Amino acid sequence: YIGSHYFKDIWISLDLLLEQGKFDFIIDESLGKSVSISSDDGGILKGYDGDADEWISTEIDILSAATTSVSLFVDYKSKTWDLYIEGKVVLEGLGFQNDTIEDLSQVSLYSEGRTPDQQTKTSTDVKIDNVSIGTSMPDSIDTDSDDDGLNDETGR
Repeated sequence: YIGSHYFKDIWISLDLLLEQGKFDFIIDESLGKSVSISSDDGGILKGYDGDADEWISTEIDILSAATTSVSLFVDYKSKTWDLYIEGKVVLEGLGFQNDTIEDLSQVSLYSEGRTPDQQTKTSTDVKIDNVSIGTSMPDSIDTDSDDDGLNDETGR
């Protein structure tokens, strides 16, 4: 367990390699889940929006990628979260699955692998590397979304 009782804005980043099958990445599962991302059997990444009570597709296929840089910004004050892939925001302002959660308590990753014919379970499906959890924005996040050479927030 990772405690963050005093920090309400948390960044979680990792490099993910999905070889086959699917995975589930859940934050604060023991408390009823604040953030959930998952992939379907085809490797399409999706995030759960607790406000809309539905899974939202990113339309991004991570199964065919060599390694995917995944970052989550989790705001425990507003009970919202954003998903970044390769430094670009792909889902923004999604609501917590359980909005009574007040701080980070647990990060879990599960995989359910199957062979391409979906008949046989496999054992090595998801690999993660370069995991970081902190309060500072990772260097990999694109802060110039309009490509004008200036930081979106500071204008410099």
